[in-house]
Amino acid sequence: MVRISVPEAAAQQGVSSARIRAMIDAGQLDAEMVAGRWLIEAGSLPSSSRRAGQPYSPRIAWALLSLAEDRPPQRLSPDELSRVRRRWRKVLGEQPGHALEILQSALARRGRTLRLSSPEADGLLSDPRFAPSGRSDPRSGMNVRDFAEGYADEQDLSDLELDHFLVPARGNENVLLRVVPADLEWRAREAVSWLAVVVDLADAGPRERQQAASLWTARANGGVR
Repeated sequence: MVRISVPEAAAQQGVSSARIRAMIDAGQLDAEMVAGRWLIEAGSLPSSSRRAGQPYSPRIAWALLSLAEDRPPQRLSPDELSRVRRRWRKVLGEQPGHALEILQSALARRGRTLRLSSPEADGLLSDPRFAPSGRSDPRSGMNVRDFAEGYADEQDLSDLELDHFLVPARGNENVLLRVVPADLEWRAREAVSWLAVVVDLADAGPRERQQAASLWTARANGGVR
């Protein structure tokens, strides 16, 4: 049995300590008063205290990714740009765990995900039509061999499949490719946003999510862009 303090529970859930105490008073959490303070059974905490929200359209998702790099998004009206900036400021004010949940949901349509197999995954990483991200991006701080994760333009997909012998994975997945709609402003010759790297890591697994939280905290502390 793992017990945590009220402040620790609040940070984990992305809410205030007052909200955690209210949940204790309402009998929604298993908690015990020890030496004048509440200790909460970690397993009684909900997996997420708030809904993460609905996914953005691909165009708005990539506008947010661009904004995270301090690059003004193109093809947005002044009103749209103002809304994206407000959303970005709001996410920056969230606790890391909840911020990642919001971003994973908001950016879910950033690219169509293909799980593939290739006899030369390493070769894909050096192809200019492929932009490494997630575990394959050096900014992730992760050392993953014989695996390629990243983005490509939809218009380049057929050629990449032919040139790198990409086929649907059948238990031997070594390529995770996110295909970006051809009508968006991003091109593979550009490195993907650090925010894309963070969200890709968060989508991968517990170890990668922990690394994503660390990277998010380090970059988000830079302030509102």
